[in-house]
Amino acid sequence: MLATELQTIQLKSNEKMVVVKLTAPAPDWEERVVGLLSHKGQPWINWLRLVLNEELPGLKVHFYLGLLGEELVGNIMTTEAVSPQVGIVGHVFTVPAHRRKGICTALMDTLTEDFIDRGGQAMTLGTGYDSAAFHIYASFGFESVAQTGRMIWEAQPGFLKDYFAAGPTTVRDIGWSDWALLDLLYTVKDGDFMRSVRFAQYRPASYEGLFPQLHDLLDQPSAQSKVLEKEDGEVVGHATLLPDPRWQNSVLLLDLFVHPNFYEGAGELLAALPFPADAKIQAFAEATSEAKIALLKGRGLQEEAILLRQLTVDGEPVDVVVLAKVP
Repeated sequence: MLATELQTIQLKSNEKMVVVKLTAPAPDWEERVVGLLSHKGQPWINWLRLVLNEELPGLKVHFYLGLLGEELVGNIMTTEAVSPQVGIVGHVFTVPAHRRKGICTALMDTLTEDFIDRGGQAMTLGTGYDSAAFHIYASFGFESVAQTGRMIWEAQPGFLKDYFAAGPTTVRDIGWSDWALLDLLYTVKDGDFMRSVRFAQYRPASYEGLFPQLHDLLDQPSAQSKVLEKEDGEVVGHATLLPDPRWQNSVLLLDLFVHPNFYEGAGELLAALPFPADAKIQAFAEATSEAKIALLKGRGLQEEAILLRQLTVDGEPVDVVVLAKVP
């Protein structure tokens, strides 16, 4: 357990709030933190208990907590990859009786300063577009992606350009560190509009709440997930092969999302997913995504159907190509 008192801040109410940074695992704090965030419901409560009790390889979770005396009155949580140091800002909450005192702003100020001091490089978050919270985050340097509530903050200017710069890649199994790295990949504007059919993710998208779901789904037979990464651990592509519940799990749905600078290595990513010989494999691609369609055909899928005007992308109707490999 590691709990560090970072600073004391005078709120708008003239009360003095102590900001504590709690680094998980921290089982002694479990009930207090879960009690504060109990409104999140399931499955988040189970995941909060998990991170507060177990060390997860490649992942660091920090809670920035506001205390008035012994009372927990606010929280902001970061879920971070160790390398590269990319994080997600989440579970932002102030106890209703203590709102409008500047607690959220104080915690954000402490968090961003601490993240920079620790060598942090970028963070993502999601909020309501043009909401009060949106403007608070914008004041700390978070920028909207495609005029939505998806936001990215480059703690190190130019980080994203370097992160997604073309370079050699390898393929590996998904791991805990990918929680934050996938959220960054799915949030950026560059790349296909349709990013995951299984999870209904379209540009820009969040993977914060989906990663725990994916983690659980990988216990199913034939379920697979691989990432494409650069030499310093930057995740630039993702593929999943998961049973499709729309068809009684008898069809395996293949989703592929790759940053456009890395289609050259995406064939290796697809090749790393073994296809069961007795299952139908199905995938979807925008008709305008010629590179993705070519990759899927290169893996043995053939065009099965075209769904006319199935999507609206940047105000224009787009056809969707259905591809399949049938046993």
